Amino acid sequence: MKFFSFCLRSAFYLILAGVVSAPFWKGKLRSHTAKQASIILREVGTSAGVDFHHRNDLTELFRNQPQFAHLNNWLEAISASVAIVDLNKDGLYDIFFTSTEMGSASGLFINQGDGTFKERSKDYNLTYLLTAARPLFFDCDNDGELEVFVTAHMKNLVYKMDKDGKYQKYFTFPDNVKPQISVAANILDFNNDGNLDVVFGGMGHLNAPESMVSAENGSPLQLFEGNGTCDFKDASEKMGFKGNVFVHAIGVGDFWNRGGVQDLWIATDFNEDHILRHEGAAGYVDVSSLKRKGQSQNGMASEIFYENDSKYPSIYVSHIYEPGYFTDGNKVWRWDEQSGTYVNVARDWGVHHCGWGWAGMNVDLSNKGFADFVVVNGFVTGESKSNWWFKIQTTTNSLRPVVGNPRFWPKMDDLNLSGRQRDCVFSNDGANHYTDIAESLDFDHDRRDGRGLARIDFNNDGLPDLVVANQKQRASLYLNESPSGNWVGFELKATKSHWQALGAQMTLHLSDGSFMKRYHNPYNGYASQHDPRHVFGLGDRRPEKLVIKWPSGVETVVTDLKTGTYNKVTDHE
Repeated sequence: MKFFSFCLRSAFYLILAGVVSAPFWKGKLRSHTAKQASIILREVGTSAGVDFHHRNDLTELFRNQPQFAHLNNWLEAISASVAIVDLNKDGLYDIFFTSTEMGSASGLFINQGDGTFKERSKDYNLTYLLTAARPLFFDCDNDGELEVFVTAHMKNLVYKMDKDGKYQKYFTFPDNVKPQISVAANILDFNNDGNLDVVFGGMGHLNAPESMVSAENGSPLQLFEGNGTCDFKDASEKMGFKGNVFVHAIGVGDFWNRGGVQDLWIATDFNEDHILRHEGAAGYVDVSSLKRKGQSQNGMASEIFYENDSKYPSIYVSHIYEPGYFTDGNKVWRWDEQSGTYVNVARDWGVHHCGWGWAGMNVDLSNKGFADFVVVNGFVTGESKSNWWFKIQTTTNSLRPVVGNPRFWPKMDDLNLSGRQRDCVFSNDGANHYTDIAESLDFDHDRRDGRGLARIDFNNDGLPDLVVANQKQRASLYLNESPSGNWVGFELKATKSHWQALGAQMTLHLSDGSFMKRYHNPYNGYASQHDPRHVFGLGDRRPEKLVIKWPSGVETVVTDLKTGTYNKVTDHE
């Protein structure tokens, strides 16, 4: 079916995403192969004391927006987020969930060190945060204590801990006074001055997109420069930020290995993803043309990762896959040095189909030496068995002015829209051939609507455990009980730049001559903050040396590597 005829016949369907299948491209596979390792992930949330139910009834927020009354379930489908943080500095990582409904309680679960957690949000004054969406814990005054930046449907805020250990409102970001759906945010130090900065966007100010594939009426992408006291000034215009986009996630990385720069990958809905290349004092330049045009415009996650023996990072972006409607699916954008473009290899790898994808993670689940993918999915699980897709598809002859007016959207009521989907666990055979084994693991057995997905090693055994923030449903905690290969872990702390060392690049050289790379930013992905420590799964190989390029430009080489534990590394070694 030709694009434009399909667009006319099914505009509301296209509003929620893009169009059909991506071209094949046979990328270079890794040189060594191995059998898929055994993976065991056991859901332990209730038994571990992590009992949290996300709430997001926004009726109160929409009381002055009657044009959206019939679309509440759609607008309430974004905000479930999770942050992993060692808030009490005991070496055991804790879990924080936000809840967005006015008057609903967020949850802070403190790790007890025995496989259980206790809810302690009141102890830190983090229970009631007005329309809170995404939390990001970071140190904006470089005093060693973590503040928390919270995106919200009302106003984005920074909360700072007082002398009694309780968080209080400290800084309110300006120019964000209209209610908006917002989980897209990241922390960086774009000017390398040692003071952390904040970048964020949103999904519009309660307005419908003017187009399903080229909307430019979303939220402004905003960059705020920190001054080291947790006060921020708007640097958006100075750094070249322009236009309004519907953005779900902002990935930060050094995409072309230029050293000390922080490029941005903007996972964008209703339009193509945007790539912003950092050009120093000249600001950010839009180089989105380096990415071959996709056939869907519904980017969700922005996960930055390195394949083994790869010089450049690749970018995973979740998309929608719905048989009979959307057949393109997720993207893995790999830099092709010869052509000077990004090429999508997700279909070749077999990771493009995972329903309505949200957070996605590249992670070695069994420390075998090559990474798997975990993707959470599902949009709205309605009470009715009827499908909203059908109502959208049968809406015909909708032109741009109609698409941009929510009054013309069909009622959603309690209809199902890509709900009841099982999350995906793509197991890697070592040659970038992936198989979804989620069903055999009974992963996401009750098929919740996943949003945020965070990595945590809550028992410090080197295996990545997983936390899923589910939209308007109970959160999930998975204990990783996989047979583990050899591993080596690292915890970074800088002294010549900001101590969190955001932007540090790590290269681990192995006994067989191969290498692995990591980029240090625990805020990448979708609606998630990860355990900031890094684990390299080794399989049966040995680590020879670790090379770290710190944000300050200092390079550290570590050869005394202890396996089976976390090595603490600073930039003065």
